[in-house]
Amino acid sequence: MNPSQPHVAAVAIKRDKIIQVGTNEEVKKLIGDNTRVIRLKGKTVVPGLIDTHIHVADFGKILTWIDLDEATSIKDIQSRLRTRIKETPKGKWILGKGWDQNRFAEKRLPTRFDLDIVSPDNPVVFYHKSGRMCIANSEALALAGSLRKAKAGLSNGVDRSEAIGEFMGFCEKTP
Repeated sequence: MNPSQPHVAAVAIKRDKIIQVGTNEEVKKLIGDNTRVIRLKGKTVVPGLIDTHIHVADFGKILTWIDLDEATSIKDIQSRLRTRIKETPKGKWILGKGWDQNRFAEKRLPTRFDLDIVSPDNPVVFYHKSGRMCIANSEALALAGSLRKAKAGLSNGVDRSEAIGEFMGFCEKTP
């Protein structure tokens, strides 16, 4: 990747870093007793490519979210939410990520009602570990207009429990 030296015959690597490129004779001087030599027989070697397409601002925002990766119950999620509410002004959004109902003692999905008990005054959205589903409390659903739309029969991804006739607060991403 050096325009003044676009082709070389040998590369020396130490502790996962390229330390020398050049002719076979130049690099041969670095071969020691513990050196592993790979003869490529004229094949091309290129440096590993790193995808620099990252969303730094989005990543930074996620660092402020409640980490639910280790939550083992809905009560655990409620406890973490209760802690965050103490430092969050009324009406401000609270976000979290990483929950997985398969790890929960209750062996069920959380519902908007589980979040409403703890946070009736702050909109809350918690994303599943897969990133394909979330749970929102009633305040978040109301602000998004989702409950009104769901009750009007518009398809908006909010799940309804036929057993109790209520919207549970699940939102799924479609592929």
